[in-house]
Amino acid sequence: MTPHPKPPATQLRALALAANSSAGLPDAELVRRYADAGDEAAFEVLVWRHGPLVWGTCRRILRHRQDAEDAFQATFLALARSARAVAGWRSVAAWLHRVSTNAAIKVCARRRPTAALPADGPTAFDADPADREVAAVIDRELARLPERYRVAFVLCCLEGKTNADAARELGCPVGTVDSRLHAARRRLRARLARLGFDPAAVAGLTFTLAVPPAVRAAAISCGLATFTPPPAIARLANQLGRPMTHATATAVAATAVLALAVTAASIWGFEKPQPNPEPAPVRRANAPVPRPAAAEASLLFTELVLKPGENGSSTIRLSRATFRNGKLVAEDALHTGDASEFGYQARYRVIGGRYVVCQSATVYDLAAKKVVHAFDGGRVLAVEGSQVYFVNNKVVGEQGLFQYDTASGRREKVAAPGVGRWGLHGAVSPDGTKAVVRAVKNVAVLEGREMPYGLELDRPGQPRTPLGDFAATCGTTGSGFLPDAPPGVWLDDDRFLTQTALGKVVVLDTATGKQSAVVAIPPTHKPGEKAWETIGASGFTPLGLQQPRFSLLPGGRVMYEADIVYFIDVAKKTWEKAAWRPLGHGFESSALPDKVADVDRYTKTVTVTLRHKGKVIGTSEGVWWTTAEQPRVVATDGHLAVMEHVLRPGKAVPTAAVRVWSAATGAWQTLDGWADGLIGWVK
Repeated sequence: MTPHPKPPATQLRALALAANSSAGLPDAELVRRYADAGDEAAFEVLVWRHGPLVWGTCRRILRHRQDAEDAFQATFLALARSARAVAGWRSVAAWLHRVSTNAAIKVCARRRPTAALPADGPTAFDADPADREVAAVIDRELARLPERYRVAFVLCCLEGKTNADAARELGCPVGTVDSRLHAARRRLRARLARLGFDPAAVAGLTFTLAVPPAVRAAAISCGLATFTPPPAIARLANQLGRPMTHATATAVAATAVLALAVTAASIWGFEKPQPNPEPAPVRRANAPVPRPAAAEASLLFTELVLKPGENGSSTIRLSRATFRNGKLVAEDALHTGDASEFGYQARYRVIGGRYVVCQSATVYDLAAKKVVHAFDGGRVLAVEGSQVYFVNNKVVGEQGLFQYDTASGRREKVAAPGVGRWGLHGAVSPDGTKAVVRAVKNVAVLEGREMPYGLELDRPGQPRTPLGDFAATCGTTGSGFLPDAPPGVWLDDDRFLTQTALGKVVVLDTATGKQSAVVAIPPTHKPGEKAWETIGASGFTPLGLQQPRFSLLPGGRVMYEADIVYFIDVAKKTWEKAAWRPLGHGFESSALPDKVADVDRYTKTVTVTLRHKGKVIGTSEGVWWTTAEQPRVVATDGHLAVMEHVLRPGKAVPTAAVRVWSAATGAWQTLDGWADGLIGWVK
């Protein structure tokens, strides 16, 4: 093979500084140049380009800088020695992340836990110890992902490439990268939740660091033909391609427990050693770092703005109410816009406690106090990590699926309308690859009888597969149609929990199409009584629900609401009637109404009792109607906000308002304004 000419020294620096530019040579070509012709300039560009990713990985896992330097240099020495094999990988960045993680773990295992640690200077990871630990856990958990998901996550989330850039590097459609990213994020969030972390903490984390010049120079020297590595670095580089032995794995596990089971500051070893230190308390390796209870919490909500001469509002305002020690200290109007921008009683998302995402794809930055993204006619489909996915909802302008990244501030088109998982209907699986959708049967249904329907498996680019016959205990929506999503909840990527009829709960395995019975709860209505009734085109259960509701609870149980609330243990196939319905953070509502004013199903008033840590704090007429799409109650530590109709002094009719209860005062406060929707609490 004809060797590639080496660029002169004056060109080498320009090539290196262009490493992060899309105009630079692709990684695969650089590796081939080094493997085939020993092109040292190509190797230097790889160090400049991927050094921040590798250095950040080593610094998160290891406790002090010298260890991180060893792992960093060994990673690039392994690249130099394995260049010909690496050239066959789909992503050099993913290979480097995997090898640097292994290098850091091996260095961590070889160090004696009692060895003295040198003092480190401050780094970008000196912010929040809990955030640093989440980032380190992600490094380890990435190794569990299938390669196609891990590569997409490393390129887009750790190296900051756009989906389009990643697709070009991998040689696949942008929609494929998008689907793989979605699956990777879903699996990582589920794993973080099982380890006790808040999955929302992933948004906004720092995964790369500027490499110190001396450290980078040492790594670049690994690509020189005349370089002789230190024996310790050479041994470590030789080990990186080998599978981990049982003894090493045991040592790693023991060291990880000691390295992560200490106080927040010593987790990362950035403090100076203290004389005669007291033994640090040991905690579970993956347990989150305890955060101090905040004395201040802010509630985000929207309210209607009635202008002079208007009978109904067409303007909505994003507002924030701040409480300190349980008392309201400030109310701020953050952003006011047309109702088409917000949507009446729409669903909102909050990213990292900082960005508020409206249904129209408007994104408001709470820290900068301004709108950072707007799209005329946008409609949000999903929010995953720092990514907002939305479609153009108008017939004018570019059509398709778009992505806005709050971390980079960039927007790009990622797919055509309805392509891939974005064309799925019904209840979409956690990995976004399929959905269970309801298929309506053309049969006459007597009032009070259950509505029969079929379920089908919907997958992109494939015909729908029938899954069997099912029934709901209620009728259609107000528009006269059954919603695509049947009652049920996904237990994992394959199993969907639903009902064949009222109280008869089954697990539907979408991979095999088989059903397995879980529980059969006796019906709550007596023989001859109606299971549901109609008003116009709509159907309702006796207490006003349009169909039973399923939701996952911590610990693997499922809450099943069919007027009466039940807790189902799917693994044990048992059920129990609930006396209290959990609202989060120690708050609960009575599972059966205390009082029902039966006017009709549209104006029914249902009163429930509220309590906090077992103590009754009041009643509510709004909590009964809360849903994930339109929450009427949001809780945080020591605070509960409920949206319901309140008759204000001097007014003839009740209007929607926000009432807040605080544990610090033990009292309720009603906020001014005509409430439109609750968003959530931020600190």
